[in-house]
Amino acid sequence: MLIPSSNQPVYDVVVIGSGASGGMAAWNLTRQGARVLMLDAGGHFHRKDFWTHVAPYEWRERIARGEQPPPFRLSFESMAVPFRQPRKRIRR
Repeated sequence: MLIPSSNQPVYDVVVIGSGASGGMAAWNLTRQGARVLMLDAGGHFHRKDFWTHVAPYEWRERIARGEQPPPFRLSFESMAVPFRQPRKRIRR
């Protein structure tokens, strides 16, 4: 039996991944009073680095300050895992 020491926090639930499902699960559990530890492998979210989910006025203000949105690239070369087409077609 593990006996926690008094200086280490104890959590009721550990949620792995802060994506859409993990974030909602953690939010719902904390609203019900659970102590939740969330683990995620992603980097820290810096709002200034993202342009896609901002209010229209914020987009205009950033442009007025001389900031430019990051280039949008959608190509096979920019993909982390290259897409490969199957060699054999499956017929139904």
